[in-house]
Formats: sequence, C-alpha cells, structure tokens
Amino acid sequence: MARLTQILRLLRNQRAAAQANVDRLDHAIEALSGLGGKEPERRGGPRHMSKAARKRIADAQRARWARVRAQKAGKPPKPRRHISEAGRKRIADAQRARWARVRAEKARK
Repeated sequence: MARLTQILRLLRNQRAAAQANVDRLDHAIEALSGLGGKEPERRGGPRHMSKAARKRIADAQRARWARVRAQKAGKPPKPRRHISEAGRKRIADAQRARWARVRAEKARK
C-alpha cells in the first residue's frame, strides 16, 4: 500500500509541474498577443472563383474523362451474359422445391 501512495504522490507532483508549465505558456501567449494588436478576422461566406479558373478546372476534367473514354474504346466490350430458358426453368424449379421444404419443415413444427 505504501508503494501505491508513493506512486500517487509522484503523479500528483508531475501533474502540478505540467499545470505550472501550461500556466506559464498561457501568460506568454497573452503577453505576445497583446503586442500584435488585433488578430486578423477570418473572412466569412463562400469563396469565389474566377471564370477563368473554373474554365481551367472544367477543361482539365474534360481531358481526364476523354483519356478514360479513349482507354475504354481500345478494349473490346465485355460480352453480355444471358441465361437460357431451360436454365431459368431449372433455377425456378429448384427455388420452388426449396420453399416447399421450408413450408413442410414449418408445418412439422
């Protein structure tokens, strides 16, 4: 128990030293901020961009999309996959059988 008391005393001393450092820093900040006069105010409201800047950004984006489309144009399109009527019927029949098993299981309970 004595060891715990020593640890607590040490931690409290370290906390007091840290608080003293923070207090000194606060005083220094107050003193320095008083020398510079008034702090600059932040400009509020939305930022505005010139028409020329918007045009440069739009042109750059159009160029990026053109490069993407050009890359895709060089590749053959992926074939669309279709399922035959027989395959669709097999899937539907299998699903009906699964539901029938579920209903039968539910009826047994």
